[in-house]
Formats: sequence, C-alpha cells, structure tokens
Amino acid sequence: RRVHGEASPVLAEGVCAVAARFVHTCSIGQSDSLDEGTIARILGLMTSRLPTLPTLFYSSYGEHASTRVQVALIKSLADLVLKCAPPQPSNILWNLLAEHLPLLEKHWYAFIQDYCVITSQPKTIQRVFNGTFFVYPAITLSRECYVDAFPTIVKAYCRLVSHREDSRNSLVVCLAECVRILIEASNQPLSSRVSVFGCLDAICSVLNKENFTPEFLPLEGAVEIISMLNRWITIPEAEVQLELSECLSHIREHISPKYFNPELSETTSADAPPSPIQSNGSPNILFHQLMDLVCQPIQLALQSPATELSDAGLQLLRECLACYSHFFSLLPSAELLQYLPIVLNHLINLLQTVPVALIPSVQRTLSLVISASQKSEENEQTNILASAALSLLRNTDPTGRNIGPNDVHLNAQLLALVSILVALPESGRFTQIHQQSIDSFRRYLVGSPSKTKVTVVQGIRLMVQLAQANKTIVPTDATAVAYLQALGPDMVLLLHRDRTVRDESSTALKELNDEVRIEVMKVLAAAPAMSSEQCCKPLLSILVPTLISQLQPSDNIVHSHALQLVISVASTYPQHFRAVVQLLSPALLQTLTSATKAQSAQSQPQTAQTDNSVANNSDNKRTEEVDRPKIQLRSDFANFVTPPPAE
Repeated sequence: RRVHGEASPVLAEGVCAVAARFVHTCSIGQSDSLDEGTIARILGLMTSRLPTLPTLFYSSYGEHASTRVQVALIKSLADLVLKCAPPQPSNILWNLLAEHLPLLEKHWYAFIQDYCVITSQPKTIQRVFNGTFFVYPAITLSRECYVDAFPTIVKAYCRLVSHREDSRNSLVVCLAECVRILIEASNQPLSSRVSVFGCLDAICSVLNKENFTPEFLPLEGAVEIISMLNRWITIPEAEVQLELSECLSHIREHISPKYFNPELSETTSADAPPSPIQSNGSPNILFHQLMDLVCQPIQLALQSPATELSDAGLQLLRECLACYSHFFSLLPSAELLQYLPIVLNHLINLLQTVPVALIPSVQRTLSLVISASQKSEENEQTNILASAALSLLRNTDPTGRNIGPNDVHLNAQLLALVSILVALPESGRFTQIHQQSIDSFRRYLVGSPSKTKVTVVQGIRLMVQLAQANKTIVPTDATAVAYLQALGPDMVLLLHRDRTVRDESSTALKELNDEVRIEVMKVLAAAPAMSSEQCCKPLLSILVPTLISQLQPSDNIVHSHALQLVISVASTYPQHFRAVVQLLSPALLQTLTSATKAQSAQSQPQTAQTDNSVANNSDNKRTEEVDRPKIQLRSDFANFVTPPPAE
C-alpha cells in the first residue's frame, strides 16, 4: 500500500528494499513465520504497481521523490530476480515473479536508457529527452539513485535477455554503457567504485558463448573491453582482484577462436549490429591486448618478489597464466611462431623469481605452450625451443652455484628444461644441447642436495614416460635412450652412495635420500622397455641384482618399492628374469627369497579375511572364488639355480 502512494516517498523507498529482503529470507527457509500464500501476497503488493509505475507521482513532494520510489522498486525486484533465478534452489519466488518478467524487462531497459542520458549526454539532449522515470528539472537530485541502482538493474537485465536474439540491440547498449562506466570508475577511490562490480557481471552475462563472437561483438569492441580491463588489472584491492579473476575465467571459457584465427572467421551478416565501441583494430591487436592484460600482474609480481601476495592476488595470477596458454593455443600456426619466443621468455623468467605457490601454474602453462607449438612448422619451432633450452642451461649451470637444501626455483627450471628437451630431436644440430644437458644433470646427481637429485631423476623418468606414450611423435625413443645410457651408471652409483649415508642422516634427510633411491629404481625399471631384444637380457642382468640389493626390511618404504619393481620385472620378462636369477650370488638369492616369503606371509591373512567376507556376502561368489585358478607367488628360488656340473 505504501508503494501505491499512501505513505511518504521516503518511507516507500525504504519499504521496497526491506520487503524484498524479507521475502527472499522467508522463501529460502530461514524463517518459518510466513507460508507461500503470504509471500505471494507481499510480492503481489510490490508488483501491483508495475503496469502504471511510470505515472507514479507524489504531488505534495518534489518531482525527484517519485523517481526515487520508482527506481527503488525496480531495483529491489532486480535484486530478487538475481537471487532466485535458476539454477538457484529458491524457485518459489521465481515462479511468482515469472509472470512479471516481461514488464520488468521493459522497465529495466527504460531505466538503462534514462541512465545513459543522465550520466553521459549534454544538457541540450537531457532537456528534450522524454525520460521514463525522471524529468529534467529534477535531474540533479535523481542522479544519485540512478547511479546506485544501475549495477544491479543492468546485471539482472543482461542475465535474463542475453540468450535472446530479439534483445541484441539492447544488449549492445548495455555493454557499451558498462564499459564506459568501468573506464571512468577505474580512476576513482575504491569506496566510490565498488558499486560498479555489477557492470563487470553484466558484461560477463552478455558475453556468453553465443555472443562473444565477431558476429555479435566486432574485433574493435572486443579490443575496447580488454583495454578497459587493463585499467583495472593492477588495482591491488582483494575485491577487485577476485572480480577480475572471475571475469578472466569467463573470457577464457567463452571467447570465440575466430578472433584469433582468421581461417575460422565468417563473413559478418549485413544486418549485424554496429560495434558499440569504435576503435582501430588489426588481426592480432586483440592478442596483444590480452597478453598485456595477463602480463601486468605477473610483471608486478616479478618486480616485487619479496612481497607476500594475498589469496586473491594468487588466484588472479593463476587465472592470468591459464589465459596465457589458452589464448596462445588459439593462434594460427604462422602467428604462433611469431609469439613463441616472447611467451617462452616470459615463462622462463617467471620460473626464476615467481612466488613458490605459483610455480605449478607456470610449469603447467609452459607445458601447454610447448604442446601447442608443435602444430607449427617443425624446423622453426625446434629452433625456438633450442634457444629456450640454452637459456635454461645458462640459468641452471651448476658451476659456482650455491644450491640450497630445497631450491624450488632451480628445481622448477630443471623440470622446464626437461619439458623442452623432450621436444628436441636427439641427433643433428641439437646434439650439443643434449650433451650439455647430460653434463649438467650428471653434476647435479653427484654434488647437489637430495631434493635437486630427485628433480633430475624425475625429469629423466618423464622423458622415458613420454617416449613410451608417444612413439610416433617427439620425443623419440632415441632421446630417452641417450639420457638413460649416459646417466644410468651415475644413477646406479647414486643408489649405493645414498644408501651408505642414510643411517648417519637426520630423519628429514633420510626421507629425501629414500625418495632419491625410489625415483632411481623407477627409472631403471623402465629402461628395459626402451631397449632392443638383444640388449634386454644384459640390461636385466644389471637391473635385477641392483633392485634386489635395495631389499632391506628395516628400510620399509624403499624395500616395498624395490620388491614391487622386482615382481613387475619378473612378470614382464619371465624368461630373462629366470636366466638372471640363475646367475645371482647366494647372498642376493637369499635376500630375494626372504623378501618374497615375507610378502607371501603378510598377504595370506589379508587374502583369508577377504575370502571370508566374500563368502558371507554371496554363496555363488564364494563358489567362483574356490574354483578360480590362482597364481601363486614364488617364494623359493633355490631350484632356479643351475646345479654345478659333476666332477
């Protein structure tokens, strides 16, 4: 009733917000005081004035009083729509509001048009404009409520109509106005610009997968939007950083590849709406703008590496890195090669000083960039990667380097070097790079802390895994084999060297030494798969005794891994394994027999318990378990040994 004009406009304006908040609270079950019928009646009072809302007038008050009540009502209803629109769980309100949405959309768009005139047009136009909710004499007093309500109303309007073809022109107007507001607000204090976050949400609502295309938003418009975000990206406040993280994620997921790859572009239809923002563009200017956008927070982090970043700052940097690799992968082959040196240089520099929490994101980005670069011309791509590898070799040169117990940045650069090396052929003009890398890895295996040794061995294992997974493309088997042949003896020595010092070390260092040994065993166990049939048996004659030598029950973790690898090798190469076991020394044979017996004794109670559980659950399953043949784990290798010839 107060909205109908039977109370003062000041009271009516306040009632709109209170009623909306109260109805929403009751509809989501936070209050048991109202049933659905009562909620419907309250909401009915709020919406009953909508058909004649533009004519609302308080004759006893100034002309701006009516404007404030009108705007307060449609803003409150916009806030309700945002809170209850699908996929929100509160559907009672949505069902009640659904019949009023066409009229609300009409009022919201009229409000947006009023706002554009009030805030951006000269007085000559304001005087002659027939505003829906304001009159020119009261324009100054009405401006405040328009500015306050615009983010909520434009966000609700864009979210509702962003998928409708008939609303394309109005969406263009909303998009242009949001961009203008955000550009102006970027130079204002935070207290006066927090309210414009709704404009960013509105932009994201408009730019969905259907609309974020050159057909809806021409290249010049996309460039202008990214330029606007560039004004905000360096603002350090957490609220801004979180909002921009969501905005960047939305752009990454929805932007059309047609902006980057001319081969995918289609001729824009003649009736397509004009760009809301005019600017001069070129085929690659959008990529330049996006790179500037995502690099700015990264550059700030590089310039002040000692500054501790907030959670919001870290989230923004992670999203920037994700956008970096995604936008790069969208480029056509020719342009990709043009940007590859710049992108690799940025990422390599990041690995030297980036905050530790961001290293995994940088590594993942580098891996994706290298993978994306493989679609380009091989000769050019490998030359660029070779230059990047040389840069990393210089950065990680162990000569004169004082390596800390856990030099995270060094370890990250070593893994990055491996990810580039696997994309370079082993022979030809890249042989020298591989030889330098092998020499560097060898020095790290001999004289570096355990954590760095682990990193080097993990890198070699990564080479082997990639070679086994992708034998038809780079990396080739030859690259992995070259590193195994060169560094295999050093890794075998490392097994025994770290074992001799582990009892004299602290608990933390012992755990690191154990990790080194486990990684080495995994690499050595993968080596036979990379060898030829002729080389397999000689290789196993070294591998099997080496693994058995690590079987020490007192060293539970290493012992467990070593035994599992021995069993895996025996299962994969049964004939070669039998031949090698026949040549084992009595001590190693006894070690293997004791380990397998202990393993069998440990597994038998667990097997019996499992069988009993199965039997209790299903008689049929028990019968199948009894009848099914079992593979018995051999625990006595005495008959593997060939008896000596009779004299």
